[in-house]
Amino acid sequence: MISESFIIKPAYRLSSPLWYLAGIMTVALGYMLGQMPLVWVQMQKVKAYKIGVADVQKFLETNDFSILHIDANWGLFLMLCMFLGAWLAYIVLLRIQKIPLLSTITGRNSFDFFRYFFGFSVWMGLTFVIELIFYINKPEVYRWQFDVSAFLPLLLIGITLVPMQAAMEEVFFRGYFLQGSFAASGKIVFSLALSTLFFSMVHSMNPEIEKYGFWTMQIYYIGAGLFLALLALADNGLELSMGIHAATNVFGSVFLKYEGSVLQTKTLVEQKLENPWPMILSFYLCAAAMWWLCSNKYLFNLFDALKQKQKKDEPFSTGMN
Repeated sequence: MISESFIIKPAYRLSSPLWYLAGIMTVALGYMLGQMPLVWVQMQKVKAYKIGVADVQKFLETNDFSILHIDANWGLFLMLCMFLGAWLAYIVLLRIQKIPLLSTITGRNSFDFFRYFFGFSVWMGLTFVIELIFYINKPEVYRWQFDVSAFLPLLLIGITLVPMQAAMEEVFFRGYFLQGSFAASGKIVFSLALSTLFFSMVHSMNPEIEKYGFWTMQIYYIGAGLFLALLALADNGLELSMGIHAATNVFGSVFLKYEGSVLQTKTLVEQKLENPWPMILSFYLCAAAMWWLCSNKYLFNLFDALKQKQKKDEPFSTGMN
């Protein structure tokens, strides 16, 4: 049980909530600048192959790099450069604001790698079990597509850059943004809701929204965002959330993809997903199981975390004046 969460009372807090807003805009700028390599390659391919507007629009809707004659692994790498740009902007931002990176990740004295790998391995295991059940029930919607020449580079990207991408989202949405929204409002429930909605809205641009419907996929994104935020709050750190998020994205980019997913790579298996509801419901079942396992192993309690409040007479500890 924790006395104070790193979200409620971080080691460093900015002197004004407006500095957090400036920080969010800085990270967004880094993300956009990180898209420049992908945009440049796209423009070169469009010019070289005289690709029409309709095909460009189709690519934007599906993220299928073959439309632009771009190798899937190369395309994934270029996509992940966006998050390298965001990380660079975030690190520069923290240097300017004089905030240690660790204070936006965890309330512990160091990053707990055991927690991270526990979250990663258990969530990966639960995902494989659920997918195996789906396969036994309906094997005809799965297609094996192993290609060693494509898979090995994909695996390398998957175990290096994909966890980096997942970590960036966790640190930004459930670390910096959640700390800033609480510093501004002093209300943890409001801050959790705001962080979750921001996370879900950012993901509303993903291709699966177009294929399966906005509100259908929002039930998944809102649930995922809230689950990871509550886990970070109750456990006093992002290690478990980072591990779970990384496992989800590694599984979806390396092992199994479905039609309409944002990650269109040469995975081991491809699934023809006609109805997303089993996937969404299985996520909630896995989240409940994961919460039970983590709370019993690490002895945290959500209700105690939610009761924490910012003291009215507590001044901002300043990372930047």
